[in-house]
Amino acid sequence: MRYSIALMLVGSGAALLVAMAQGNAQTQLMEAIYGSQGRINAFFQRFVLRGGFTHRDLLMVLALGQCAAGGLLLINRFTRVVLWVVLAGGGMRIAALPVMTVPMVELDVMTYTSPALLVRAVDIGVALVVVVLLCHQSEAPPAMEAGLLKAALVVPLVIGGLFYGMAKVNSFDMPAWWLLTVAGLLLWRHWLVSRIGAGTVLVVLLYSVFRHLVGMHPLYELASVLGLLPLMAAAGVLLVSSGR
Repeated sequence: MRYSIALMLVGSGAALLVAMAQGNAQTQLMEAIYGSQGRINAFFQRFVLRGGFTHRDLLMVLALGQCAAGGLLLINRFTRVVLWVVLAGGGMRIAALPVMTVPMVELDVMTYTSPALLVRAVDIGVALVVVVLLCHQSEAPPAMEAGLLKAALVVPLVIGGLFYGMAKVNSFDMPAWWLLTVAGLLLWRHWLVSRIGAGTVLVVLLYSVFRHLVGMHPLYELASVLGLLPLMAAAGVLLVSSGR
């Protein structure tokens, strides 16, 4: 799981650096990050972009930071510190999403109209995987780690199922009833049923990755695909360890 998070960070950072180096993609990249349907809302932009610090500088810091953090995880150096930084970064990623959920308001621009916690359900799952790694370093009970791993998978599935069809809520290209059924299998106490659930989640995530790769055009969108790697690793661990 540590390697999956490392690959997610290095791949996302490298994709962002490559996209920044492509002059013809600069405008599209800036809109994807700072626009009304981007990743950083006006509050955080005003907070960060001060003292001559530009939009491009922020992207460069984020990209290099991701590459550095991923590299440290790959070589297993300062792992605990890096994991805490990744966890904090995941929280900032959720808080920074530009959303508008006020009723009876007509918007002149397209933006996220679902709560950030629902839109970023996959990030919550990844954060729980990071928590599992931190607990593992603290020699937490295996049952606790297994429960957190299941929660990392169940949370995105349940959110995708319950809020299916809502704006920007990730349903993994699956019907709502299927997502909720798979989540139920994961939570089932019998080891065999739980293992079947973990295997099914792995198939669902692989299918979602394939669909994203087929339709992906800008390189910087690779981050949305790589974000599923820690969840796939969690499903794999549960698949091989359930019942032991």
